Amino acid sequence: MFSVIKQTPSQYVLKFNTKAVKDYSVILSNATGEKLVVGYDAKNSRYYIDRTKAGQSTFSKQFATVTYSPRISLSPTSNFELLVDASSLELFADGGLSNMTGVVFPKKPYTRLSIVNNGMEIEKLQIQPLKSIW
Repeated sequence: MFSVIKQTPSQYVLKFNTKAVKDYSVILSNATGEKLVVGYDAKNSRYYIDRTKAGQSTFSKQFATVTYSPRISLSPTSNFELLVDASSLELFADGGLSNMTGVVFPKKPYTRLSIVNNGMEIEKLQIQPLKSIW
């Protein structure tokens, strides 16, 4: 695992490409120990969003779960784009062939971003802050 950034912007886009598709996780976390995990499960060929420890979820037993989206692309390479703001994220993988949306309710903003790449080579990593529409 390597930390990409310890103080993320409040809203941003994370982009990267891979030469080979293997398991990886992108972890957004905060000072209170909450974490949101987005990644790829190569064994089952699917992307996921894990909200089990992402923040407030007492309003519904079904909310704090892991959700999945199948990988459609058969390409050995991949691209990953994650749009993040205070309470939501949008995942676009493989040029948008696989996509997911997640809503979260962290007690404090996620300010740390880490990537667990399991030996997979990541190229062209980019974090681009977004301007508020308000």
